[in-house]
Amino acid sequence: MPLTVDFTHYYDYAELTTFLDEAQKQFPDLCRKISIGKSFEGRDIWLMEMTNTKTGDYADKPAYYVDANIHAGEVTGAMTCVYAIWYALTQYGKDETVTRLLDTRTLYVLPRISVDGSEKYLKSPYSMRSSTRYYPFDAPQPGLHTEDVDGDGNVLWMRMKDRAGSWKVSGLDPRIMIKRAPDEDGGEYYRLLREGRLTDYNGRDIKIAPSRWGLDWNRNSPFDWHPEGKQEGAGPTPLSEPETRAVHNFIVSHRNICGAQSFHTFSGVILRPYSARPDDDFPPADLEIYKKLGERGTEITGYKCISIYHDFRYETKQFIRGGFMDWLYEHLGIFVFSTELWDVTKQAGIPDADPIKFIMYERKPEDEKKLLDFADKELGGEGFAAWRPFNHPQLGPVELGGWNFKYFWQNPPGKYLQEIAHKNAHFVYSHALMSPLLTLDDLTAEPLGADVYRVGCFARNAGFLSTAVTAKALDQKAVRPIRAEITPGEGVTLVSGERRQELGQLEGRSNKLRMDLFHPGEGTDHQKWVEWVVRGRKGAIVEVAIISERAGSVRRYVRL
Repeated sequence: MPLTVDFTHYYDYAELTTFLDEAQKQFPDLCRKISIGKSFEGRDIWLMEMTNTKTGDYADKPAYYVDANIHAGEVTGAMTCVYAIWYALTQYGKDETVTRLLDTRTLYVLPRISVDGSEKYLKSPYSMRSSTRYYPFDAPQPGLHTEDVDGDGNVLWMRMKDRAGSWKVSGLDPRIMIKRAPDEDGGEYYRLLREGRLTDYNGRDIKIAPSRWGLDWNRNSPFDWHPEGKQEGAGPTPLSEPETRAVHNFIVSHRNICGAQSFHTFSGVILRPYSARPDDDFPPADLEIYKKLGERGTEITGYKCISIYHDFRYETKQFIRGGFMDWLYEHLGIFVFSTELWDVTKQAGIPDADPIKFIMYERKPEDEKKLLDFADKELGGEGFAAWRPFNHPQLGPVELGGWNFKYFWQNPPGKYLQEIAHKNAHFVYSHALMSPLLTLDDLTAEPLGADVYRVGCFARNAGFLSTAVTAKALDQKAVRPIRAEITPGEGVTLVSGERRQELGQLEGRSNKLRMDLFHPGEGTDHQKWVEWVVRGRKGAIVEVAIISERAGSVRRYVRL
């Protein structure tokens, strides 16, 4: 039975595990499933290692790391990872891109970090940022907590008439709520609240309780971490959670990783670092390459590539601290992107909506009407629940209704899922194929007389990126030099040359982006010649290895 995936719905933990098991069973030479650790609730966090093991081991090839669902509700990312696995395995030998990828590189794909949170998200009306662990308080605090009070399986909105309310009904469509003007009075106004129930309610005052599940794992990385008092969701210490520790430990222990992608939702943009620093803080060469990689991502996905600092801030003076992507670039020196999948505004005919301002406070009634028309036409109205009377057990008469946030805004309806997954998986493949790639060429054993031979070869980088990947990696000393090693066979002795020789790093094509009529041309900084002198009888064997942390390792034999 061929490996199949149902891309019309979102996989829960059991379905995801079954898919990975079946993939490993059907393609044992191309993949293996491993657990990188246990979650807060004790579930395995599964990762799929992928390469053609007939052309080399996973650790001997340059690798690319992909993950999703660091945020529990962003389940589109997990399905995009599933697609990337499924397509690469089923199209190996048919699609030139994925065939070349698995023959020469390794993919590490972690479809779901928040295995607990996503399970609750998918199987209940509730949402949480990352974890099901109560945080920052050990128990729910007084005030309004989101809850499915009418038992329909959704958490929507409640609107209640209130002269002091900030909202009113739009004349464009009675479903649309618009802000009341600052100097407006004399009309019918509403207070809007998320559907829920109040704890410790005194019958008069409505207090909004802090989330029961306030952890945000994308604030829990070591670089530029700030405590809870300065950034909500950061956790008590960096890597305080078993899931974030497992992810970071995996990455630092796999030194062949030289690129990464994290999938999120929503906005339809490709994000790059920094989160709290301007572009001027980049080494100029890294920024130039980052932009080139991002342009390729835009070509493939249609999503713009933007800086978090310059173009994706929630508030003018509010910065993301302890972000996973910044840690990967700043501490390890690898190029990493974070793609916000799914752009409902573009689907609804609002192509230039600001990815932050539109969602938070710059949505015009005309735009809201376009979104409603899209939901009515394309989804049979499933994206929005019309307002309906409900007698709330604490607040009395209210109306329930509003957007289905989970599967309209945060994640696409199933009919759009495969198209999104396809193009974003192909950006993964493309970025992975830009990694450095070490080769060992022109290996010779030149006779010098009296059973003495000069053994030499070229170490070359056939990839786009340098073997260090970034200037930041060199600055941080995050990657060790390439080394050449000779292992004389039986009856062979080393006469001259160090058995192990450090070769530094090799450039790729990425340092040659600026080529014009005034440029002197391309040198051969992608290669180095290395040699030894050995003594041995004719026909004896010598092994030569060129070893790089990020560009792969190559071993070959030569006969004297």
